[in-house]
Amino acid sequence: MKDLINIATISGTHHLKGALKANSFFEELDILPGNKVIAEGKNGVKKLFTIKAADRLNEKKIVLEFEEIKSKTEAQALNGFKLYIRRDLLSDRSDDEFYLSDIIDMDVVTVDGENLGKVADVFTTAAHDIYVVSDGENEIMIPAVEEFIKNLDFDKNLMTVELIEGLRDL
Repeated sequence: MKDLINIATISGTHHLKGALKANSFFEELDILPGNKVIAEGKNGVKKLFTIKAADRLNEKKIVLEFEEIKSKTEAQALNGFKLYIRRDLLSDRSDDEFYLSDIIDMDVVTVDGENLGKVADVFTTAAHDIYVVSDGENEIMIPAVEEFIKNLDFDKNLMTVELIEGLRDL
């Protein structure tokens, strides 16, 4: 789903007419009425919706109204669904910017060529993001700072890192 970007996760309803609150990964999100989003549930169920309105509630939450949702009951059924939108519907990024979803499943190697696994998840903290790298058995949490992240090659889907002693033990 590299052509789709995960923009938010539905966290609840907003009023009786079926508006939804969602936790957004973007401080600025330009989604316009008429744009389509895919909502995906934990059980793999996918639904297509048309945005009727989108407003920012605060820096982490947005309120969305979909053409297809007419009641609070219909909206409640979508709690926990992840929302995806086509990448080309979002504003352009500069060469040094990327979406977090671009690094999920990226191969990770050390500067010495050791394969550490793939980026499985990203945690956002107040200071910086943390990349969770998994080889299927073990996980390493790597701070997303220049000291550790040496190169991101999106063409090769490869992240090169330099680990310090003890980082694997955390």
